[in-house]
Amino acid sequence: MKPLIVLYYHRILPFKGYDIDLSTFEWQLSFLKKHFDIVGAEVFRKIKNGEKLKRSSVLITFDDGYADNYVYAYPMLKKYGAKALLFIPTSKITHSKKRKTLFDCWNKGLDISDLYTPDKKERALEDSLKGDLSEFLHWEEIEEMAASGVFDIGSHGHIHSKIFSSDTVVGIYGKDRVHWSFAYANDNDLRQGVPIFEMRSSLACRRFTPFEEFKQYCIDMYENDKQSVPVDKLNKYKNKGEYESDFKQRIAFELATSKELIKENLGIDTEFLSWPWGEYSDSGIETAKSLGFKFCFTTKKSAFFNGDFCKIGRIKSPQRKMRFVRKMFLNSNTFFANIYKKTH
Repeated sequence: MKPLIVLYYHRILPFKGYDIDLSTFEWQLSFLKKHFDIVGAEVFRKIKNGEKLKRSSVLITFDDGYADNYVYAYPMLKKYGAKALLFIPTSKITHSKKRKTLFDCWNKGLDISDLYTPDKKERALEDSLKGDLSEFLHWEEIEEMAASGVFDIGSHGHIHSKIFSSDTVVGIYGKDRVHWSFAYANDNDLRQGVPIFEMRSSLACRRFTPFEEFKQYCIDMYENDKQSVPVDKLNKYKNKGEYESDFKQRIAFELATSKELIKENLGIDTEFLSWPWGEYSDSGIETAKSLGFKFCFTTKKSAFFNGDFCKIGRIKSPQRKMRFVRKMFLNSNTFFANIYKKTH
């Protein structure tokens, strides 16, 4: 079978910045249209039923449910007759009126400066934990995107955050860099000096919760200007963490909640799931399957060759044109795609 390249995007910006800008996205669509078949999510059902790709093909996916996917990406995809698969973290999607899009610029003479403009800094996910969901899609917008036939809709979980995954201390809050979801992981305890532990996706691991005694010990060390926290001290206060049964119950609740909200708001019983940050566990896969998710996507840098449908690899779309071209042509050839998979 010819390789199926699954590209993943996050944001399409009307300016050059921290993600793919609109002009680059249009160039990429033009390139893909010329050299590949741009397919929709139904391609996986066909492959699972035994069909083989006769031409190198590309499936475009979007993670995180940003508003610019509707305002900019959706019209551009429709312009080029392309389809895509959108993965939404359902806790970040709200009910509100639809925003203006590029269609209004093309058909009604609206200036692009009058459209919704993403924040100049990449902080939407962090702000969402504080209740600001202005950078994310509305259900009404997603409904239009799905009804148009341009987008299939999948789950990106419900919460989309990281949690403490082990008792290993990797830093001190106030002194060391911390992931944006630290507040969620640490139950909004943002005292200077609290320890930072290893973190992973909430859907990928059992949750570690440190005892208050150890947190206070670290704070005291920080306030006394000590440079580090002896990890061996952790053993005195070590928490066993979440039981496997509780972990399964927690992720089952989150995945079921996401699936139910998509069905309730869009009438879609989705079979598609994108693991946040591409992180997953065997228990997570087992749970996802039991809930009806048949196709689960990771961020493993590989094309798809009719392998595990719950560990589908994806390739991040780069901003630079030559790098994009190189990635696409390398992964369109079975021999080189296998090498790429083994070396990335």
